[in-house]
Amino acid sequence: MQRETIRLGARIFFWCCVAGSYVLAVLPVHDVGAKNDKVNHMLAFATMAFLGRLGWSNKRARWIGVGLVAFGAFIEISQGTALVHRDASWADLAADTVATIAGLILGKLALWEIRRRWPS
Repeated sequence: MQRETIRLGARIFFWCCVAGSYVLAVLPVHDVGAKNDKVNHMLAFATMAFLGRLGWSNKRARWIGVGLVAFGAFIEISQGTALVHRDASWADLAADTVATIAGLILGKLALWEIRRRWPS
């Protein structure tokens, strides 16, 4: 019961983070604050990867990673359009990729702990 509850909660929070990250990514810079841009990217993508790993477990970890990197590219493409008026950056996409890998690794460690505490 606890494992299924954790999985469901992680899936719900994952999709909330995806939606929130995109909204924040396309808001004008003065509304969001760009002082810690790379830190913001890394925190968002590590969190989404961690939640994705908890929500969908081992079977889809590779696809979660690929999807999040593609999502990061989509954010950068969106930021590069005239409609959004922000700067697209390869460095942001690199930060997203590194954070996604770190989040997937942390999610795997968390899954091991969950399985240890609740074996079935």
